Amino acid sequence: PFGQFNYLCGTSESVMYLVSGRDLNATLLNTCHSERINDVAYPLGTSEIIATCSVNDIRLWNAVKCKELLRIRVDNLECNCVCFSPSGKSIVSGWSDGKIRAFGPQSGKLLYVINDAHKITGLKKVSGALIGVTAITMTNDGSRIVSGGSDGQVRVWQITPSAQTLVASMKQHKATINSIDIKKDNSECITASDDGSCIVWDLERFARNNIMYAQTYFKQARYLNDESQILTCGSDKQITYWDAYDCTAIREMPESEPNEISALDLSPDGKCFVTGGF
Repeated sequence: PFGQFNYLCGTSESVMYLVSGRDLNATLLNTCHSERINDVAYPLGTSEIIATCSVNDIRLWNAVKCKELLRIRVDNLECNCVCFSPSGKSIVSGWSDGKIRAFGPQSGKLLYVINDAHKITGLKKVSGALIGVTAITMTNDGSRIVSGGSDGQVRVWQITPSAQTLVASMKQHKATINSIDIKKDNSECITASDDGSCIVWDLERFARNNIMYAQTYFKQARYLNDESQILTCGSDKQITYWDAYDCTAIREMPESEPNEISALDLSPDGKCFVTGGF
């Protein structure tokens, strides 16, 4: 389709070129991650920009044109999770060395680093498992970061232009934290873990409000838009509805996917949700 003397060339780094057979000049067509993608995030209020994270880098994409806009590279590390600040002025990310890093979304400039956000020493490394900061989000006013790690801890950080301060550390999970979701009024959050539990945390008292158990590795927990119920998914291939008040199971959708469900999110209007599986 590109003419008699032109060729498509793909590389092991997931880069595609159009190469002229006459003079061997190469034109860049497309780029992509060459390792597993650990997280995908949208900025608040738009679906035109996507951030993805993988081994060594974070990338920003124009979702309409399917083009890479920015690449933020940190060699020899893996980015486990990523989110945008509510204002869209920073990209906050969690890394395999236990650090939280924030970058400018236009320049890619490093804005700040939180060292030793989550412990990595003394943890048993399992092939393919994430280690370090494994879940991250910001409160809806952008004043705090809530992070989770492979150490099972949930931590709250106060963010100001001049400092990033640890406010609270909550430890009841016994395994990796896979997701964090915060209520609209910032009063509480829910965390999903590989230990078979989802915990609802009070973000004012920094204590547990409630807990849900199941024979599964919980991968994602999300409040419905009216926050009356919670949706969860995990290794048992089920999607479960829970009452947000007393955390009792309301409904299960068994064998929703043929394999383990690793991700779940809701549409902005709350009319549907989407899952991703192994």
